[in-house]
Amino acid sequence: MSKLVQKLVRVTKNVGKVKKSGFNRHQNYHYSTESDLIEVVRENLLEEGILLTTSVEEVTTTETLAIVKMKHKLIDSESGDSLEMYSQGFGNLTVGKDKAVFAAQTGAFKYMLSKNFMIASEDDPENDIFSESTKKTDAKTFTRSKPTDTTVEYKPDTKEVKVELKGSSTTNITVEVPVAKEGDKPPVTQTKPSFSRRTTSKTEPSFP
Repeated sequence: MSKLVQKLVRVTKNVGKVKKSGFNRHQNYHYSTESDLIEVVRENLLEEGILLTTSVEEVTTTETLAIVKMKHKLIDSESGDSLEMYSQGFGNLTVGKDKAVFAAQTGAFKYMLSKNFMIASEDDPENDIFSESTKKTDAKTFTRSKPTDTTVEYKPDTKEVKVELKGSSTTNITVEVPVAKEGDKPPVTQTKPSFSRRTTSKTEPSFP
């Protein structure tokens, strides 16, 4: 095992949790800035005599995104060993190309630091979202039995409809139901006229 790898193991072991000094006002969440990540990694790298260099390898764009490919190189000042790695970041072009490319570079660099050195955050946004959704759900949770059978009984003398739902209590509803009297004409129902389509066919004359 090379000295560089041994040193990187010690760096990863000594890197602690990273704070979240950034705040997204639009989506209301805290996040770790590039400076937050550099702060926890730089000191440990310098203590081990490791230099980290970063360069932009490629910048491409789509209709909505700027895509940046970056190259990172870790160099051991003692042995001369080096390790190369690549990362990719994305930026939204709706804010302008320059800002989108810069955001993509920052995202790629942050991704390389956080994933390769296995940096844990003090606040996990997924935990925040889960806890908030749990609170909202608990506040509005209620149970309701779903009826599987319905019985309806009408009493002409009281003009009352008795509705019984299986799985719930009996409900009495008073309604006015018109009663047909002797001599009343039945309601007239209208039906749409129907039309039949006449088709004609032509036959070609046959000749002997």
